Amino acid sequence: MPYEASAADTEHIDALEREIRVLRNLEAARIQFLTLVSHELRTPLTSILTYAEALEEERLGPLVDDQREALASVTRAARQTLEMVDEILRYSKSGGQSAELRPESFDIGRMVEQLESSHHSLLARKSLEFHREIEREAPRVYADRAKVSHVLANLISNAIEFTPEGGRIEVSAEPDEAGAWMRVEVADTGIGIPPEDQDRIFEEFVSVDRGVDRRLGGSGLGLSIARRLIEMHGGTLGLDSAPGEGSRFHFTLPTERNRSALAAAGARGRDRGNAES
Repeated sequence: MPYEASAADTEHIDALEREIRVLRNLEAARIQFLTLVSHELRTPLTSILTYAEALEEERLGPLVDDQREALASVTRAARQTLEMVDEILRYSKSGGQSAELRPESFDIGRMVEQLESSHHSLLARKSLEFHREIEREAPRVYADRAKVSHVLANLISNAIEFTPEGGRIEVSAEPDEAGAWMRVEVADTGIGIPPEDQDRIFEEFVSVDRGVDRRLGGSGLGLSIARRLIEMHGGTLGLDSAPGEGSRFHFTLPTERNRSALAAAGARGRDRGNAES
């Protein structure tokens, strides 16, 4: 005997369909918001970069060494921020799926050194110590350089913002015993994060209250995107922290000796996408 839906069943199905439509509309609005904001940010950032480069090239007059160094930091920071905006644009256009990887071999220590330089003025303003602990003979990382720089810049910026004056930030990188994976850590002596909030901060659009402080600023996308980018490489992004004891963000990346990890991560991503579609 064929099943006939009762009035209660029909009402329940209708309610579920309405809820699905609401969720789809919310998702569309979220993507539209990200795209709009990213476009609006891109214009002033491009202007800043254009004028900074003109000053660097001394088209508006000669520079002294200190001015040239300061402008180099401005230019690097503007380019880095523009890359982040472009990443958000790609993220929104792909419906929350991260963009394609463009892997290459590079020295993670050199990247950290460049990021320290671009954050020099912010570190000096708060009298923060910045230490690098990276083995000179460490294997080169094999990953998407721009995306890894995006992740590191985000973690370092967070550490600077939420570490009190006179504090310490340390960035370290160490390979595993086989030299196949590099573990990178960004540690600070900042305000710390309670255990109950440590998973939530990796969710989209989440900001965790800290009284007068907020561990996450802006849209709450930074750590969510950072985790996605690391997982695209087959790695993991995690956190060890406690209130008043600082935070230690850590992530793993394949090295030059482990190129196959990216192929395996890509296959898992495709399988996951097929399962969700």
